[in-house]
Amino acid sequence: MSAALLEVPRRFTLLLVLAVLALTGCASSTSLTNMWRDPEFAPPMRSILVIGVMRNPAGRRNWEDRMSEELSAHHVHAVPSYSLFPGELPDTDAVITGVQREGFDGVMIVHPLGTQSETHYVPGYVRTVPTLGYDRWDGVYYNYYRRIYEPGYVETEQVVRHQIDLYSTGADGRLVWTGTSESVDPASRDEVRVKVADKVVAELVSARVLNKG
Repeated sequence: MSAALLEVPRRFTLLLVLAVLALTGCASSTSLTNMWRDPEFAPPMRSILVIGVMRNPAGRRNWEDRMSEELSAHHVHAVPSYSLFPGELPDTDAVITGVQREGFDGVMIVHPLGTQSETHYVPGYVRTVPTLGYDRWDGVYYNYYRRIYEPGYVETEQVVRHQIDLYSTGADGRLVWTGTSESVDPASRDEVRVKVADKVVAELVSARVLNKG
């Protein structure tokens, strides 16, 4: 068999690989929306208390640990609130006392906003695929293209949202940065925590709320 004929199966293999990669790329994703930064905030934060507002103690600890680890990786002194308040979530007065005692210059608060099912229609489309044909009269194989219509369908996604607020502990105690994370069809809660922490801290560095390290 000639090299030209061998090239056709290779093309099919390549298309199959690309299709698999495309499907993989449509898996879970995390993004940030509704972001705002105080334009008057200047000095980067160096010491942050992390508070996860979760009813489940294990969930609170997991979120505070993950955020603290990511902040620490960017040379920020980050402390999970459960290490100072191992019982229930601290109230405002307790947080103020702890901030003054430990010297934090920022407080990060993570609020879960729940999970929602969102449905949208994916329209149909026409694609062209290579097809191997055989000419009986000449006894040769040839390659031609045919059009295939892929029908539209309704897709339902699970979207997990969290709100992240970062406050300055200065005299005014004002909000410095806020944003909402959206995780689409996450594989696990661990995946949500990892991706959200990575996105948020990277954005804080980009917005110069934190040092680049």
